Amino acid sequence: MNNFYRFKILLLSLFLVFFSCETLEDDSDIYNPPSDTGNSNSSNWSNGYWLKSSGNTYMDLSNSVPVFCANGNVVGGTYSDLRWEDANTAFFTLYNNGDERILRITKSGSNLILAPWDEISQSTNNPSTYTPVSDFPCSGSNSGGGGGNNSTTEGKVAFFVKSDKGCGNITITVDGNTTKTISQYYTQGINGCSEGTIFTLSQGSHSFTATCGNYTWSSTFTITADGCLTFELT
Repeated sequence: MNNFYRFKILLLSLFLVFFSCETLEDDSDIYNPPSDTGNSNSSNWSNGYWLKSSGNTYMDLSNSVPVFCANGNVVGGTYSDLRWEDANTAFFTLYNNGDERILRITKSGSNLILAPWDEISQSTNNPSTYTPVSDFPCSGSNSGGGGGNNSTTEGKVAFFVKSDKGCGNITITVDGNTTKTISQYYTQGINGCSEGTIFTLSQGSHSFTATCGNYTWSSTFTITADGCLTFELT
């Protein structure tokens, strides 16, 4: 091989190495979540009440800590203060039984879009659209970000399935005396205790059994005060 061709191969190799490094560096910011440092901006749209376009879930953004309400009850869990990327995008963190989930609120016309912050979670969780409303049907607040003042000793558990088991409704009995049914499935999972089959229970250990045709599930779980536990039946 003559020197001319060797020189061309060397240049091509250097180009490929440089291009690959630049691509990795550019993509790395996608997975670097925003810091949890509290409000750094403000926007008029964040000071009101919002209703999810499907379902009966409300969102209160009138304070620095978001509050969610489903079926007349405040949704449990611990939430951080809102923090801002720009005037149309806010973030907050949901803490649930040691897990952290960053959620993003984006202003879109007259509506808000609520979705997981990272792209991987977005691929398995559909964004939710919220429209403005004039009232919020829950009183009190959650326990998030130092803004909560709810002293309840109860929490919630939401049971769900991701596929149709082909046996009709699933009957769930908690602690041997409270029975509800799962009548639909959620292919993308559920977002907190605003969906699924929800039980409000005292903090501490509980047990459940679930049946549907030839399917049977049973286990124990722990409820934390003002907490939210999601439980998938697989």
